[in-house]
Amino acid sequence: MTIQLNLNDDQKQQVLNATLQSAQTIRNSAPVGVVSGSDTFAYFAAFDGTNNDLANSGNSQT
Repeated sequence: MTIQLNLNDDQKQQVLNATLQSAQTIRNSAPVGVVSGSDTFAYFAAFDGTNNDLANSGNSQT
């Protein structure tokens, strides 16, 4: 289900600020030396194991 929210300009700015703060927190939490430089790409994927893929959409989780 999609929910549409209409935000005013102040609310939009608050969302942007919160997102930026979260991104900075994540970036600052990485230990020094883990990523060697700006040309390094790190890919992370996580799977929750709930089997809620396209074939099971609309069905209860197994």
